[in-house]
Amino acid sequence: MLTHGIGVTGDYLFASSEDVLYRWPYSEGQRDPLDDERRQVVIYGMNELDFDPHEIVNHNHRSRPFEFDLDGNIYVALGSYGNIDPTPFRSRIRRFPADLVVAAQLPPNGTSCAEGEVFADGLRNSVGLGWDFEGVLWGVISGENDLFREDLGGDIAIGNPAEELNRYQPENAGQFYGYPYCWTEGQLELGRATTNNIPPVAILEAHTTPLDLEFYGVRFPKSICGSMIGAEIDRTG
Repeated sequence: MLTHGIGVTGDYLFASSEDVLYRWPYSEGQRDPLDDERRQVVIYGMNELDFDPHEIVNHNHRSRPFEFDLDGNIYVALGSYGNIDPTPFRSRIRRFPADLVVAAQLPPNGTSCAEGEVFADGLRNSVGLGWDFEGVLWGVISGENDLFREDLGGDIAIGNPAEELNRYQPENAGQFYGYPYCWTEGQLELGRATTNNIPPVAILEAHTTPLDLEFYGVRFPKSICGSMIGAEIDRTG
């Protein structure tokens, strides 16, 4: 089953399932059905990554959004297995070089997801990705549910944690953004631990589940060109 990601670059159309990123030969303007006999596996094992899924009951995040940069490298986002995983083993954006993605000849069985470079670490569920006009990747993050902290008054899930808007500067490649050890408060007055974590650029209302983002281009009025729009849903009730 194909899930969230679809894109075109070079001479190929790409789409992701829960576990595999595929590509098909594609020509600009093509209206004929894709030839599934020519489908190729680009990345496999997105549900593995050296982890026993039986340790976590609820497998929540199955979308596999991806984006290409101008050099043909691909950035694939994977969300956490559960609400709060023990480590950020999956909750990352991984980068794969163009020669493993858009080259005419791929490895016979594709490339294991575990071989991808960790471009951004500690991202609970970055379903929405998008490039700004300076060539910098941005992402929106859905925070944890059902937060309970006795030291902060018990049930703090109403209004916390805030959803996040992150900017992934190239010079910060491989750095850590917090999950699952650090979260961004929404309606609490707490200090931010930024020594070991890169904080978000902006925060969004808790539990609104930002799903995507897009930067306005030339199709829109000049007054809003360069601005960003985001899409959300409400998962509180």
